[in-house]
Amino acid sequence: MRSLAIANIETDWRRHAAAISVLVMAGLLIVFQAGMALGEWRGLGAFERQLRADIVIIRTPGENAHRFEMFVNSVPLHLEGQVWLHPNVERVEAFGQERVLLTWPEGDGEGTARISGRVIDPSPDSLSFPAGFSDRLRTILATPGQLAMTRQVAERLGLEAGDYLPFYEVGVRVGAVFDSNMFAGVFMSRETVQLLGEASRTRPPSAFLVRLHEPALRDATLAELNTALSRHGLSAITPADMVIQTSLTELADQDASRNMMISGAFAVLIAMAIAAQTLRNAVISQREEFAALRALGVGAWRIALIAMEQALWTGITACALTISGGFVLKMVMTGRGGAFVLSPGLIGLIAIILIGISLLAGLLSLSAVTKSRPTALLR
Repeated sequence: MRSLAIANIETDWRRHAAAISVLVMAGLLIVFQAGMALGEWRGLGAFERQLRADIVIIRTPGENAHRFEMFVNSVPLHLEGQVWLHPNVERVEAFGQERVLLTWPEGDGEGTARISGRVIDPSPDSLSFPAGFSDRLRTILATPGQLAMTRQVAERLGLEAGDYLPFYEVGVRVGAVFDSNMFAGVFMSRETVQLLGEASRTRPPSAFLVRLHEPALRDATLAELNTALSRHGLSAITPADMVIQTSLTELADQDASRNMMISGAFAVLIAMAIAAQTLRNAVISQREEFAALRALGVGAWRIALIAMEQALWTGITACALTISGGFVLKMVMTGRGGAFVLSPGLIGLIAIILIGISLLAGLLSLSAVTKSRPTALLR
């Protein structure tokens, strides 16, 4: 048996259509902002997430350092021997951000194209070679004069696998174009950079990557390394901690991203306020109907339940439409190469927010609804 609230919505749906529309727009705005933010967050620290280390050694941040600035200070290379002293350490590798900017003539020679490539070590024992890269990519990158790039970069530059790029008397060949939903970039070996005679921009190593003989003993090794290295100003952390801190550092350094999230938060709050007010007006506009119910002897608390149920169903309808629109938005953004995430957690959050707005608007309208008197019908 249908409730009176559902019957009211079906027969007088125009009153609630505006509230549902505003709720859907607010929900889609939240989906867009959160989906883009999550997509960007997933891309942050993606390269570090692919490292093959069991433990990472970093310089201990100072007392006055920003809590996100984990890799501001480099690790002294002469302290690498201190890490080797632990019996469970199998390999230690200095890790830093080494990049190179390559420029080549494009078209009729009047224009130039540029590639900013990340220099990585493709050797079999490398701890910095991404775990997600195949052995085929390792072989290609180990060949001097060849580089690999993700499809996002290749499409932006108009390049394909096998293309030859001239640089002075020598050149480089695009050895592979591969798909990656983690990060976009161009990768080459240090031998390729040296072959081209280009100088790479090398930052001092920000960490030591450590591989253990017995990974199962990592927690004990972490504690022992921290005890031994603390007097040298170094700390041992897990790769997961490194990824989190790197992501936070990159996010804090991106002014555009912070501005987008701040403006998006204000836009979402404004949309939520408008949606709540619109829904409240839709409920209050039914005062005559509620006055008629009071004339028939219906108690004020029953009218309050009807109003709240209408608000609930309005929120559920808007939630369903928003989620459907979110999947459409995801397909559009993904098709254009954008980083967009629509996770189950985000869907649940959207549902809670929209239904919460509806119920809040219903609560705000109860004072006007329950005070409706049968005498209002005589005006």
